[in-house]
Amino acid sequence: MKVMPVGSKIKQSITSLFEKETSGFESRSILLRKFKIQTRLIASFVLLLIAMLLITSIYSYSSSTNTMNERVRTDSLQVMGQTSVILNNEIKRMEDYFLDIGLNAAVQDALSKYRAGDKFIQLDQSRTLKSFLSIKFAASNDIAYCGIFHGNGFTQVEAYNTASVSPDIGAISKKDLKQLEWSDFKADPSNSGITSYYGIQQNIASITDKQNVLAKMVLIPKNNYLAGAFEKLDIGKDPKTEKAFPIFVADNNGRIIASRSVEEYPTGKATEVSKLIADNIMKNIKEGSTGLEAGNLDLNIGGSTGLVTYSQINKDKQLFVISIIPYYYLNSAANKLRTNISIIGFICVIIAFALCIVIARSVSQPLNKLVRIMKKAKAGDLTDQSQDYEKDEIADVCRNYNDMLLNINSLIANVRNSTQCVLSVANKISIASKSTYNASEQVALTAEQIARGAADQAAEINDSVGNMEQLSEGITLVENDIAKVMVLANKIKNLNTDVLKTIDTLNLKSTQVSDTTNKVSTNIYDLSKSMQEIQKILKIMNSISEQINLLSLNAAIEAARAGESGKGFAVVANEVRKLADKSKEFTGSINNIIASIEHKTNVTVEQVKNSDIAVNEQKMAVKETEELFNLVFGSIEIVLKDITRTEKSVASIVESKGKVLESMESISAVAEEAAATTEMISASTQEQFASAEELSNNAGDLESLSIVLNSELDKFKTE
Repeated sequence: MKVMPVGSKIKQSITSLFEKETSGFESRSILLRKFKIQTRLIASFVLLLIAMLLITSIYSYSSSTNTMNERVRTDSLQVMGQTSVILNNEIKRMEDYFLDIGLNAAVQDALSKYRAGDKFIQLDQSRTLKSFLSIKFAASNDIAYCGIFHGNGFTQVEAYNTASVSPDIGAISKKDLKQLEWSDFKADPSNSGITSYYGIQQNIASITDKQNVLAKMVLIPKNNYLAGAFEKLDIGKDPKTEKAFPIFVADNNGRIIASRSVEEYPTGKATEVSKLIADNIMKNIKEGSTGLEAGNLDLNIGGSTGLVTYSQINKDKQLFVISIIPYYYLNSAANKLRTNISIIGFICVIIAFALCIVIARSVSQPLNKLVRIMKKAKAGDLTDQSQDYEKDEIADVCRNYNDMLLNINSLIANVRNSTQCVLSVANKISIASKSTYNASEQVALTAEQIARGAADQAAEINDSVGNMEQLSEGITLVENDIAKVMVLANKIKNLNTDVLKTIDTLNLKSTQVSDTTNKVSTNIYDLSKSMQEIQKILKIMNSISEQINLLSLNAAIEAARAGESGKGFAVVANEVRKLADKSKEFTGSINNIIASIEHKTNVTVEQVKNSDIAVNEQKMAVKETEELFNLVFGSIEIVLKDITRTEKSVASIVESKGKVLESMESISAVAEEAAATTEMISASTQEQFASAEELSNNAGDLESLSIVLNSELDKFKTE
């Protein structure tokens, strides 16, 4: 058994302690510990400031952008809503023109007279209508064309025309409108180059008879006349071109009715942008509620996303006033705010960096001084101290470090004195332990030999006890089996008398069955003879019946001959014949029954004979069985005598077995106690030997450790 020296244990404990501390620091070491404190402080302050500025800037920029966008959306909706009201009033003004002309009494009278008069009157009324239109629109600057189509087939036109408009008379005359309608209608492009117009058309009916259409009227405003309502509306300008952002009026198909940016959005047709906007507006209206509709759309127009605001001019007309403002313009203020925040943030980072350098140096300089002193202490110079009279935590560390150096100086001095004492005691212990070691070694060898012999003896005795126990179990099993055999043999012996009685009874019953069978056979034979006699009697009775029948027939013949006096004999003869027939019938039935009985009797006689043979065979078998049982029971008597002698021998063996087993158990217990005692002595001797060896080794290690400790202490420079 090898025992580790005390000195080695101490070294190992110290080494493992430092290894644990080192591994603990290493496990807690993270990436930041690879940089100096000054660098970490500067980086942490700057990163925190940058993070705060970024979060604040992003939040401010996002909030301001969202707020401004929402405000612009709301303001745009309000502006477009007010503009749609103005445009609706302009459209109503045009419709009022139309109604004023259609309901005017002079116009009604002129149209009625024209239809009823001759050519002279018609010419005069045409002049009246033209004069009325000229006077009506003389002060108006926004009417391009107003025409009244009347006469036969509505082909006569009286028009006010300031823009060389040439509408298609055929198409207008064919169109029948009882309600006022804004619509497109074809025109003759040969005069003005325009193929269609957007204006008002309706029938002029008689005031007295609404079913009487006097004329058809078309009122066409000047091109882009509605743009005056929003021409100077300020929703922003493009900073590159200095042009106002577009506002235009379009229908549900994207056809532009009015526009203040005619180059980009020309009137009278639909552009790709206007179609896209109209499709999205109609989609929103279908998905939303009914009535006047207004809203905002975010659409990609010309490669950039823009805010499209629309408002329906009138719920009865699919006309919308639409404005387009690019998002780069809406976000320009927020972008400027973002630039200002970036500049301010950069300045704050520079200031924070300078402040971090000042703070970091206030921490790193005293720490560097403390590190230099610690390096001297690491080399063994414990005389230098760190003098720091400030009031922060680093000053507390320096003061505590100075106190630690003083304690270490005192500790090293005490350890030097203790080491000298330990070295002297270690020499004495080493000499004494060597003597004890030699004596313990001899005692351990002797005790080990005795213990080995005692253990072997105890093992052999235990084996003998085990064998005896197995033998004992076998004897016990034999004893139990013999007892069971004796019980069974006695039962078989007791069965001898019962079996013999049963065999006698069986013989007696067989004899009785044989006698009974003979009697039955005799009786059946007698019965057969009686049946034969009965058959003879029946034959005689049958013959008598035939004779009676013959006599009754003769009597009937004689009665017939006698006439009336013989009728009574005829009746009697007939009854006698009937009785004879019944007697013959009964005789036949009885004869059949007797024949059946005779057949069954013969069968029974044969069965009785067979039964008699079986009874005789049974009697022979019973006799043979009786002889076999006598032989078996005789053998059992002999076996019982042998088993009785064996039982007595086994009982004697069992008695001896118990005594032998008790003796072996006593011997085994004594041997085990002796072996255990010897092993305890051997173990104690081994422990003493090991302790002596360990003491000797520890004494040597202690001496070596004291020498090493002295040499290590000499490295320290103390006051």
